[in-house]
Amino acid sequence: MKRHTPWRSFLLLLLLALSLQSCLGIGENNQNSNTITTNSNGNKVSIAQNLFKGKIYFTIDHNLWVTDGNTTSREILHGNDVYDPAISPDGKWIAFIFPRKNYSDLVVAPVNGGSSRLLLTGHGRFYNDSGFIKNTYHWFAQPAWSPNGSHLLFLSDLEKEDWYAATGIDAPLLDLQVLSIPFNNPSARPQDVAYANFGDGGDRDPSYRPGHPTVIVYTSYSYDTATRS
Repeated sequence: MKRHTPWRSFLLLLLLALSLQSCLGIGENNQNSNTITTNSNGNKVSIAQNLFKGKIYFTIDHNLWVTDGNTTSREILHGNDVYDPAISPDGKWIAFIFPRKNYSDLVVAPVNGGSSRLLLTGHGRFYNDSGFIKNTYHWFAQPAWSPNGSHLLFLSDLEKEDWYAATGIDAPLLDLQVLSIPFNNPSARPQDVAYANFGDGGDRDPSYRPGHPTVIVYTSYSYDTATRS
């Protein structure tokens, strides 16, 4: 039996790859570049689109946009106030963070237009506690929907003044923790989902584990007591 030398085998594989590439259309420019707007820096924002199913939501200058597989893009929310947008599983609502000077709000709005709805506000006040200036303002961040759309995970220092005794130094717990709130009952008390270690950096990136509606995944920061890093 005649044996192929290594370079001949390589040549055959190369020819096969080129044939498949030609048949599948790989390597051709199948993208349509579409300029949709100019951002606040004066730069043109373009989208290179391939055909796909569904929609992709994104922000430009903290204004919310959506694009689909038909090369159509449009602005949904304007006002430079959309942070951490999250689309509900049914595609009808968007939850996002509205930042303010000393706090932030958790807001939802209909994707197809309409009035936004305040779920949680971080508004508070400053007060004097025996010569120490404290405050009841709160920060919210990174909302994430449950698979059935009934609850929203979010990050917050909502319980910062509930942990004075636990800190041992009469200091508020400013590290963000993971909490949950019912979408249709925002007046309910938010539920603790994941705690944070005092002063270690808190939690972030909360989401539900795919295929497991009662399990969440998140990032938690902590110091290594052995290496102090």
